[in-house]
Amino acid sequence: PFLAHLLDLPMDEAARAQIQRLPPFALQEPLQRAVSNLVRAHAQQRPVVLVGLARGLGHVADDRAVDALVELSAHEDADVRAAALEALSRRGGPEAARALSRSLDGDDVAARLLAIRVVDDAEALRAQLASEHAAVRAAALTRLIAMRGREATVGEAARLIGAADTLEGRVAIAGAWLASA
Repeated sequence: PFLAHLLDLPMDEAARAQIQRLPPFALQEPLQRAVSNLVRAHAQQRPVVLVGLARGLGHVADDRAVDALVELSAHEDADVRAAALEALSRRGGPEAARALSRSLDGDDVAARLLAIRVVDDAEALRAQLASEHAAVRAAALTRLIAMRGREATVGEAARLIGAADTLEGRVAIAGAWLASA
């Protein structure tokens, strides 16, 4: 997948043919060095570099890419975290699931919403039903419905609608439950 993106870049046919003939492991070491150098050189001043790196690593079929994405998912910049979590959610796997589950405990609402879409831990999702953010509660309920079925979540939906302190909150929860029909 990484080479496919590289091959979409403008280049002459001779260069394209050379890249296509490379075995996958031929780029592994140079790519790893290039990524490390890029991160060291630009990460502190330009988070946008790390956003691009996270998006690219989402297409690299190597466990080291997952390790780097897990590290980026805890970055101080919200855009970097979001890009890393998005890439992890596409990749799947146990390491990705653990990183996404950890983001459920953070203050970053966007990261929590992303994690809710892919986490399969019903208990962790039920904990999100107590969030102060209506969007998080609605997303958690929607995910629980997808996992357990609409009928199994009637009580949770009714409790959340009754406990919502704003009309927006009640509408978000009712809408999430009704949309699952």
